[in-house]
Amino acid sequence: RRKEDITLPGPAGDIRARFEKLRAQHPHTVADVRGLGGMIAMELCEQGDPARPATEFVADVMRMCLARGLLVCTAGAAANIIRVLCPLVITDEQLDKGLSILEQAIAERSGAEERGVVGARHVPTVAGTRN
Repeated sequence: RRKEDITLPGPAGDIRARFEKLRAQHPHTVADVRGLGGMIAMELCEQGDPARPATEFVADVMRMCLARGLLVCTAGAAANIIRVLCPLVITDEQLDKGLSILEQAIAERSGAEERGVVGARHVPTVAGTRN
């Protein structure tokens, strides 16, 4: 079996499934989902091209998440990878809330990009407000 075919139990499986859903919803942004054990990551690239890291996109998503109370860690030389390693004591409710915040931020940032309204001053931080 390939490691990508293994369904992880508990929170790690939930995170991977939600990241894969984001990849399906935003194929031009979420280029890859990977990880081992409890550490799961998604790589964000422009037009899904790994040669074009979406560093600004990820920075905007980080700011949006922070404004909503979620600290997001990046990884990779271009800081275009969002990495998640949740504590073993996380509750289902906490995990769902955090992933929902991240999903909403990615969806909003993707929408801003589609409308041509991109940049730190134009990225929504909290629903209905702007930086």
